[in-house]
Amino acid sequence: MTQDLKVNKYNSRFIDVELSSALTECFSPDHPTTRRQDAESRTELLAFIKNFYRLVTGTEEAHDFAFQNLDYSEGTMTIAPAENAGYDWSQPLENTDKAYYEQNISTRYRIPLHGLVYHDVHIPTWYTGDGVSKVPAYWEDKDLWNILYGTMPLYLPPSRSYWDSNLEKFMSGYHLMSTVSRNVGYAKMINHQFLSEDHNLQETDFDNGWKVVVNFDSIPRNLAGKTLAPKGFYASAEEKDEAGKMIFDDKTIAWALSSNRLFFNPFGVEASKLGLRSTNSVFMEKFTDYLLVSFIGNQNYIDFNIDDLPFDVKEISKVVEYYTAREISLITTDDGWKQLRRPTGKSYFKLYYGPKTTRLETGSLSPGLKIYPNPAQNQLFIEHLNHNAQLTVCNINGQRLIEKSLSDSKSHIDIGFLASGVYFLKVVQNGSSEVLKFIKN
Repeated sequence: MTQDLKVNKYNSRFIDVELSSALTECFSPDHPTTRRQDAESRTELLAFIKNFYRLVTGTEEAHDFAFQNLDYSEGTMTIAPAENAGYDWSQPLENTDKAYYEQNISTRYRIPLHGLVYHDVHIPTWYTGDGVSKVPAYWEDKDLWNILYGTMPLYLPPSRSYWDSNLEKFMSGYHLMSTVSRNVGYAKMINHQFLSEDHNLQETDFDNGWKVVVNFDSIPRNLAGKTLAPKGFYASAEEKDEAGKMIFDDKTIAWALSSNRLFFNPFGVEASKLGLRSTNSVFMEKFTDYLLVSFIGNQNYIDFNIDDLPFDVKEISKVVEYYTAREISLITTDDGWKQLRRPTGKSYFKLYYGPKTTRLETGSLSPGLKIYPNPAQNQLFIEHLNHNAQLTVCNINGQRLIEKSLSDSKSHIDIGFLASGVYFLKVVQNGSSEVLKFIKN
């Protein structure tokens, strides 16, 4: 590993099999080993990788004794893998395996003991041969288990054509699950309960205020004034950032909203929510001076109601195709919405905007603005922000690597994917800016 890391600047290491094999003992007088000593040896190896090399450390499956030195494990979400899953990773299977259904999918058996004990220190995924599309009949159920537990999905499509033909389903699940996991991934799961006798309605609560309610049923279920769609859910903390799949005016709508991201899926029927209107999936991300808009489905248009968008934007000044920078005109619909007609074969667009107010604040940055830890490893925390701060992370060459809008006085940005080195954080708020230097380990 030492030689490898001199060449390849990894920030993570995965040790396969180390914990998936059972603890063993040896009776040879040359190297007698008890199961306890075997566990201690495995723990020592993982601790060395995590603490000496300072790497994000992962394994296949997991044991209780090792969680103190583990960050993630592949396979912990899967209780009983499908037959031959370890060797045939990607080929979709029919739903004929009763044991697989009862152990992994059925609401009769699963309870999140792992999450209630280790959620804030360990991230599990499904087994390698058990990605979300392994058994297509249970695809939505597996998405819901990830959402309910606040864990990561696992994608392993059998081919590029399978990915392309199911793109909207893959991406819809990704945006819904990742919005929840980004918000609760570092929080403690403090409660789980069955809300119905058949266990199809379940709830998890996290110590940062997030609550996730899931409907595993194939029919809508009403709960606290909300109509959860079949295989639907609602997740939020005081309805700020939120994600859900619910029924509004007899239409099923899925959406996910965070500080600078908005995903919307009306499942083939024209519907609107949060200032977007279309028939298929849309993803929007807010940057310093433009909105990145992605057509995920095969629709021909996206409508915008600028006043209803959940971002601090005014009028759209210019629209360009992402890759060619070719300018595109917006159409004004009869009800006053702006419509982006999709050029053939194009999916990504930049919508340049101005702020909702043209008055420039004369105030300065918040006193005591600070970032920590420094050096940082996976997350960089920022304190004493004013509302609507714009953050940009650049490397020493001035290349923009992260752009994000924040509205909380204390927040964080994920920097785990950055290579080790020196970076600069530019904070713009109240018409003033400040640049802070930090080191990524």
